[in-house]
Amino acid sequence: SGSLPTAALSHLRNLTALRFRGLNAAGLQDNSFERLRGLRVLDIERWPRLVALTPGSLRGLNLTSLSITACNLTSVPYDSVSHMVYLQYLDLSRNPIAAIRGDSLGGLIRLRELRLVGGRLSAIEPSAFRGLAHLRVLNVSGNRLQTLEESAFHPGGALAALRL
Repeated sequence: SGSLPTAALSHLRNLTALRFRGLNAAGLQDNSFERLRGLRVLDIERWPRLVALTPGSLRGLNLTSLSITACNLTSVPYDSVSHMVYLQYLDLSRNPIAAIRGDSLGGLIRLRELRLVGGRLSAIEPSAFRGLAHLRVLNVSGNRLQTLEESAFHPGGALAALRL
């Protein structure tokens, strides 16, 4: 019931997708997936004790899709995902995340879809999506947002769908 014993997965080097659901682990240790260099999709769902990720927990991964849903993340795991330049899809839905900070997601240069549905999101700071020139879909429906300022978005960005 501590951290997930990811060393047991280290011999599965050709793994491209991994889904964890309904676990009781409290978190992921740094370098949890360091030997899974081919992993492209990571899906973590219904981990009630998962409240944060350490900055190095996803180190070494070049994911294209990351979902951490129905957990208890209280903030976007900026430091854990900032190195993921190939990430195209990020889903943090059904977590008690209250805000998206400004100028904190810019390293996700290929991000096309961001979902934070059904949480406690009440603030999206100016420049929150600066650097996300390829962001096409933003779904923040089912939250506590009162306003969403134009200054949150990348100038001249590619946003095609916005769900509030």
